[in-house]
Parts: sequence; C-alpha cells; structure tokens
Amino acid sequence: MLAVLALALADQKPSSRTDFISDIAIATTSWLVDGSKYENISNSSFMKLTEIVTEYFDVSLVCFSSGLRFNKSTMKVLRDYEIGYVREGVGAGALSFLSELKGITVQELVTDCEMVVDQLDLSTFD
Repeated sequence: MLAVLALALADQKPSSRTDFISDIAIATTSWLVDGSKYENISNSSFMKLTEIVTEYFDVSLVCFSSGLRFNKSTMKVLRDYEIGYVREGVGAGALSFLSELKGITVQELVTDCEMVVDQLDLSTFD
C-alpha cells in the first residue's frame, strides 16, 4: 500500500499533499513491520520505505500494525508466517487491524484462520 500511496502523492501538487494525506492511514501486519527473523536487517523494509515516502513527499504518515501472530497456531502453514516463509500483500494487515478495532480478539482471528486452513486441500503444496 505504500507504493500505491506514493503514486497518489506523486500525482498531488506539493502544496496539497498534507491535506490529501490527512485522512489516510496505513495498516499492515506485524510481520511486515518486524521483518523476518531470517533477514539480516536491523529494521524492516516496511519501516525504511515509510521513512523514504515521508521524507521524499514531506508528509507525515500514520501507520498501524495489527497484533495478529501465528506463533502459537496449531497449523504449521500458519506458523510459517513467523519465520518469513510466507509474505502477504493482499490487505491482511488492514483486515486484521479493523477486525481488532471491531472487538474481535487476536485469538479469534487465529482460530478462524485455522478453521479455514483446515478446510483447504493442502496436499498439492506438499
């Protein structure tokens, strides 16, 4: 979403960028904020890209991270998120963050994800 936001900001006149971004927030997953523990970086690329966008366009971005984690999941395919084998990029951060704002607990999200994974035929991925 940072790339989409950067494109939108590039289309704005410099004098109107602050007003344009005033009602925009980025919500992402904790995996993108933290980075993978297998990456040799001290900070995540998400945070670095956020800094680049804010400095280049001279704006302040509001960013949130959901609390969703799969480290205690009963499903290996979900635990793989924690070690960086899986990267999302389809709105999972915003969806999980908004769910949390609506009162759905992280454990409920994990349980629901496990239920859906359990219904999938994962034999093609073995």
